[in-house]
Amino acid sequence: MDYTPLIEKRRQRLEELETVIAEPAFFNDQKKASEIMREHRRLKELMETWDSLNATEQQLADNQELAKTDDPELAELAALEIPELEA
Repeated sequence: MDYTPLIEKRRQRLEELETVIAEPAFFNDQKKASEIMREHRRLKELMETWDSLNATEQQLADNQELAKTDDPELAELAALEIPELEA
């Protein structure tokens, strides 16, 4: 399943919240500010997790390619990292 459209919506919402948080009168309504900060924190954590997952997937793909190279040392090093990246 492709989560990219959903993640992009969340990323846009995070940007909206960051704009709201930057407003000078943001903390005038403490209850609303608290709700926005909670949503911001949740979305920021989600984006960090998503970015980490994407980076790991890219590193896994790179290592799988390197494991097929003609350089035996490089191939061995890349192959050793593959199980950890898959986990």
